[in-house]
Amino acid sequence: MNMKHKITTFLALTLISLTVAIVAIVAVAFRDYGLASAKEKAIVVSELVRDGLTVHMVNGIMPQRAYFMEKIQRSKNIENLWVVRANSVINQFGAGMMGEKAKDTIDAAVLEGGAMQTQIDEDSDEVKLRVTIPYTSTAECVTCHESSTDDVLGAVSMIFDITDVRYSGIKTIVYISVIALIVLAFISLATSRGINRYLNLFEDLSEAVKKGHEGDFSPRITTNLTDEGGTLAKLLNDLYELLSETVNHIDKRVSILLGGGTHSESRNPLTRTSDIVDDLVAIYKFKKTIEVDRDKKEVYDHIATVVREHIGHCDFALFEVLLESNKITLLQSTRTQWYWNPTSDTVLTEECRALRTGSAVFSDDALHLCKHYDGIDAKFAYMCLPYRMTAEVTLLIQVVAKDSAALDKVKGEFATLTNYLESARPVLETHYLMSVLQDTSLRDALTGLYNRKFLDEYIDRISKEATRSKVSYGVLSLDLDFFKMVNDTYGHDIGDVVIKGIADTIRGSIREADVAVRNGGEEFLVLLMNTTEEGALRVAEKIRETFAATVFNIPGAQLRKTVSAGVAIYPSDAGGMWRAIKCADVALYKAKESGRNLVVRYTPDLNVGQDIY
Repeated sequence: MNMKHKITTFLALTLISLTVAIVAIVAVAFRDYGLASAKEKAIVVSELVRDGLTVHMVNGIMPQRAYFMEKIQRSKNIENLWVVRANSVINQFGAGMMGEKAKDTIDAAVLEGGAMQTQIDEDSDEVKLRVTIPYTSTAECVTCHESSTDDVLGAVSMIFDITDVRYSGIKTIVYISVIALIVLAFISLATSRGINRYLNLFEDLSEAVKKGHEGDFSPRITTNLTDEGGTLAKLLNDLYELLSETVNHIDKRVSILLGGGTHSESRNPLTRTSDIVDDLVAIYKFKKTIEVDRDKKEVYDHIATVVREHIGHCDFALFEVLLESNKITLLQSTRTQWYWNPTSDTVLTEECRALRTGSAVFSDDALHLCKHYDGIDAKFAYMCLPYRMTAEVTLLIQVVAKDSAALDKVKGEFATLTNYLESARPVLETHYLMSVLQDTSLRDALTGLYNRKFLDEYIDRISKEATRSKVSYGVLSLDLDFFKMVNDTYGHDIGDVVIKGIADTIRGSIREADVAVRNGGEEFLVLLMNTTEEGALRVAEKIRETFAATVFNIPGAQLRKTVSAGVAIYPSDAGGMWRAIKCADVALYKAKESGRNLVVRYTPDLNVGQDIY
């Protein structure tokens, strides 16, 4: 039952109870008044009988009293009338011609106690009132009766028919009830019309507040009240108008800020706004954290932490993809071996739909969307989210869930993850740019190989990593034979062509993990990672042979050149990388001395006359 019905019911019950109480009070009062009137009449008649009998006795006409009594008895409503003599009077004058002895216990009680007695006999048809009044001795009576003053000489008993009093009371009660009902109806109507406006206002307010709690601020209260109720309705309308405009404004601004909503539109907008603010704060803290990260790896670690927090118990992997070369590098993964087992610097051979379309791929969109997961168990579900960080680099987040239901939960975090990546993009772009700038400063502008600055900055790091991982390096020191003659004969432009030629030969002869450095002029250094002596000599011979077979077409002629090389092995030939480089230089000098276009392996006996320490 709603409040309106409760109040209406309470009001109706109150008015009905009040009416019933009034009618009951009137009925009781009327009945008491009728009985009191009947008693008063009985007393008057009794006194009249007493006084009449006294007159008859004084005048000596007692034998005529029967006529008098009969006349009194024929009065309206008197059903019976009799006179009772006390025993003292009976002893003095006899029982009288009408046998005036006590007829019942009431008569006897009145004669004995001298107090008036009344009795009401009532049934469904009639109401009888019995009144018995004592006849006490006065000063005048002492002369005639053998009695003292205030002795009871007799009593007068009467029975009145007061049925008409009952019917009059009933009629009066009916009249009062009808009037009360009319008044009740009038009061109810007037009260209802007056209070209903407030009850309707209360219901509208209750409904509006309920919808407002659910985030719906569209309800507006309509009322014709001009008092505090109307003021309250206006205040609520103004509040909801302000809330609606504010929430819509926040939603639009946040959508612009985040590049789209991060939460379902069906949710309470206040709760949604609170969640969005929480997301913004978290993203802000995330961005402030990664802004001071030293390199890309630290940024990737923080991104992986965010992904892990938002995907629950699903597996995920974070990849860096170089778009130009289609090379993909696994950055982090929840598994020691990812489902399709990519390795560092893997070149994608299968087409990646996510990379091609630039949009997320979900396994429940269609079967076999991603060729990398063709062999995965059919019960699993996966998602592939690409995010372009720069024109050359894309981050790829892959998630594998135990089923579609678990993947749906991850989908709910899709926009949030995108917003984190968006906030990370400028930071990663800076790191990418710094990496490019640093790489540019560390590379020779003519050949694209690393320069002497790179060697100075990174050779110690390479040496420490090699020592820690127990990896050997082959060190090749190379020098063009008679290069000064090319510059002197053909000019520096042709000399640059030859320099580029040897650089291309070196680059084509080594692996991507190896390091090639232009050490200055026509001198080059190559560090072959994790190689054997035989492997290092094989690469050096390949470079020498390939370059010797290279023909440079110049105006009016064809030019061929050769290169000499010295080979040393770190750490077997030297305890430090710089010393190993010096050993390779010693071997190179030996190759130069031995006629050039040669590869010479370093041996300790070559140290004679050389300061390599």
